[in-house]
Amino acid sequence: MDKFVWFEKNKFWFYKNCHVSFENKDKNYAISSNWTDVDFSGEVDSGWIYTDNKEIDAVYCGIDDNTFHIWEYDAINHKNTRLLDTFQKFNFQKDPFILFTGHTGSGTSIVVKFLRHLGVHFGDDCGNIQIRKPMESSSLRCWWWFIESNHTINEKRQSFQSILGSYNYKSNKINAVKLLNDKPTNQVLKFGNIIPKTKIVSIIKKPKPTENTTIEGTTFNKKSQMDINKIQYPTVEGNPIFHLDWNRFFTEYEYCNKLLSYINLDFKFDNAEEFRIFTIDKVGFKPEYL
Repeated sequence: MDKFVWFEKNKFWFYKNCHVSFENKDKNYAISSNWTDVDFSGEVDSGWIYTDNKEIDAVYCGIDDNTFHIWEYDAINHKNTRLLDTFQKFNFQKDPFILFTGHTGSGTSIVVKFLRHLGVHFGDDCGNIQIRKPMESSSLRCWWWFIESNHTINEKRQSFQSILGSYNYKSNKINAVKLLNDKPTNQVLKFGNIIPKTKIVSIIKKPKPTENTTIEGTTFNKKSQMDINKIQYPTVEGNPIFHLDWNRFFTEYEYCNKLLSYINLDFKFDNAEEFRIFTIDKVGFKPEYL
């Protein structure tokens, strides 16, 4: 390849600045996530980035020129590492999508886990359903980082299709993705412009002055409500949006059913006890999360 080259053992060479994420597919965890910042000139025309972590089995790369590549990585025998063909056709005028968004560290992953147990498809590259977090499609997360670039909508649609096969859009399922922010952006607006049939769910949760087991949760709880609101109430133009009250979603079955109806899921809870058993026993939600 002329833009980004696999080269000997655990080292990747690049000829344009990019973002590279070394991940474990089962854990859906970015073991190393790096933006390159090389001042290419006559004297410097390439750079490299590497990993020596044996847990890594996938490498995701987004390049400044709006191209995206995914490798199946073999940490034991590097010769088996191969570039994947991840193109999948998508009808941008007809195919529906659900975008779940919100602030990092605000309990979005357990919402996704809840819905995955009900059959909502969040991507083949979303990780094992038993993990706690992050529950995000690795390929679309990589694409999301570049969504505010100056490339045209048609160019962004081409790059979306170039890696959609890793997510694996399923026409017989409710297809959704969780993509987050920790600062105000226009990413939600851009996503809706690129995929007009997008329904948006923005997860609303207030910070609380308690200890959290994750770095993201601790950071979220230290933020002001005003800063959080700038992310939880994103700008949209023409796309429907459901502002999902996180606490009510996990405590009121009739409110939960409203979301299920909104995303066109053919299921509803019949009573509070059925909802409680599913939430606690199946999903693993704990009352102390509230």
